[in-house]
Amino acid sequence: MGNGRSASVDIFSANSANIWSFRQSHPELVIKDCRDLGFTEEQLRIVRQSMLVRGVNKWLKVRRDLIAYKKQIKHEIQSLNTRLFLLKKEMAALFCAGWQVAEGLRPVSDLEAYYRKRIEYQSAKERLKFLTRVRAVLKGMCKTDRWQIWEGKKLRDMNTLWARD
Repeated sequence: MGNGRSASVDIFSANSANIWSFRQSHPELVIKDCRDLGFTEEQLRIVRQSMLVRGVNKWLKVRRDLIAYKKQIKHEIQSLNTRLFLLKKEMAALFCAGWQVAEGLRPVSDLEAYYRKRIEYQSAKERLKFLTRVRAVLKGMCKTDRWQIWEGKKLRDMNTLWARD
């Protein structure tokens, strides 16, 4: 352990119950496992190249970006909730009925300002609903079970989302 390298991990001890205790999301973890199993530097170079060519590195990067994007959406949702609260207060302060304008009790500008705030509120509320749905889907994708066995399965058997162009 004093050589700066972490202790060897027995990847064959992994099962569906303990898989979350293993580090993930970095291609060099695969290389380390291969090195621990006795791969030569040439074999490690081949594994690195295969992961690069087959898109493993890309999808590990995409996974990290999806998690970051999910966090960005969470912060936008929090901001929208604050904005909706303030808009509701502003609408309440501006509220006036058409009859009040007709009878000259309130200027027409108050009624127009109220309707502008109401449209802004409704738009923010729709955006909040949309972002909440998107975040829920992203959260589900990010929390997908790690115990995924591809061996012997066709690609379509691994799909959980379906879409048509």
